[in-house]
Amino acid sequence: MSAMDNVRQVTMRHGAPAQYRGYVQKKCRTFSSTKRWMVAAGSTLSNYTSREAFEPTWRLNILGAQLERVGKRGFRITTTERKLEFVAPSDKEAEDWFVALSQAVSRSFERDYELGSKIGEGAFAVVYDAYDKVTGEQAAVKVIRKASLDPADFALLAREVHILLTVQHPNCVETYDIYDAPDAIYIVMEKMKGGELFDRIAVAGAFSERDAAHVFRQLMRGVAYLHSRGIAHRDLKPENLLTTDPTAPLSKMHLKIADFGLANVIGKGTEALMRTCIGTPGYVAPEIVKHQPYTSKVDCWSAGVILFIMLSGKMPFYGKDDYEIMRRIVRAQYKFRESEWAQVSDDAKELVRALLQVNPEQRLSAEEALKHPWCTSNTLSVASLSSTAGLRAMQEAKRNKMKAAVKAAAQGTRMAQLAKELETIDMQPKA
Repeated sequence: MSAMDNVRQVTMRHGAPAQYRGYVQKKCRTFSSTKRWMVAAGSTLSNYTSREAFEPTWRLNILGAQLERVGKRGFRITTTERKLEFVAPSDKEAEDWFVALSQAVSRSFERDYELGSKIGEGAFAVVYDAYDKVTGEQAAVKVIRKASLDPADFALLAREVHILLTVQHPNCVETYDIYDAPDAIYIVMEKMKGGELFDRIAVAGAFSERDAAHVFRQLMRGVAYLHSRGIAHRDLKPENLLTTDPTAPLSKMHLKIADFGLANVIGKGTEALMRTCIGTPGYVAPEIVKHQPYTSKVDCWSAGVILFIMLSGKMPFYGKDDYEIMRRIVRAQYKFRESEWAQVSDDAKELVRALLQVNPEQRLSAEEALKHPWCTSNTLSVASLSSTAGLRAMQEAKRNKMKAAVKAAAQGTRMAQLAKELETIDMQPKA
């Protein structure tokens, strides 16, 4: 099954990817015909014996193929490998097939974009600079090679693509185009020229509580939007918070949430629970660590961790290894040390506490956080916080380690092991 199946909501810059399916009469070599379920997705045409069949009998790359109309309802596709003909069962379906096939034979990443230099690399994807050949606009493209994916990886990718094509908000990185080629998926996104949020703060020199509130409101607006759409991000952390303009002052900085590789759809307006042990140690919620069913409120915990770091320049949960960090998380063991929090208002501390609640039922939702007095205040201090020095040290340490991007499944395996060890730990916060 293609990662592009059943999704077409956000408008793409260069037209929607080919996506159509239905029964057709396929012409055979013996001049007879047979009924087949055909699927056009991206530049791939797949042939199934029936709609219920799980695997196709063949897949054909039709990018660059010659497409011809044969009569009112028929089509002929000629590639370097083969020639095939089929007939749609109705006039309307014939027109729909023609639109989809026209896109499939012509729409390609190479047609629309020029690949630039590599700017990042993960376990299964490489991110490059890219340029729109029509407008000249800069973009970033995530290239995922299908050969490196197993079925579980492909399922995650399909879900990420589905989510990207349904997300459109000022505080979420915009997806420009998605191309489903036979050998790779190309996800073209807006280029976030301002870089990571914490890098911007670290080099700013001065960062006030008012600046922190400006940033945090944007984060929670993005999270509230995702949750209203039934989407849990599940990996909110500083690396996934990007800014648009490197020259904008902190008070005008535009923040966007990136990387939906671990996101999941839980259903709008439902009480659906997730169970996968997933996320990044240090930012992950207690219920995930404990391997308990959880909701989208895990994102609110992560947001609380991010707010703690912005205001103090320190991680709330730390330790000599992941086990000790997780141990502190499930007990909500953190402190407002005087040396780091003396300048921070009581309202800010109260909001941090309300987000870092071990019991998710007592934890603020994103909408509730936006209504908190600290987020709505117009009188927050403009005095520089001491957090910038700590953030500089954190970002420098991260760069020095030169860690490769860690695949979600690897994180999940490690956290699942830790969860087994932590199942007996008392989850009540310590005084």
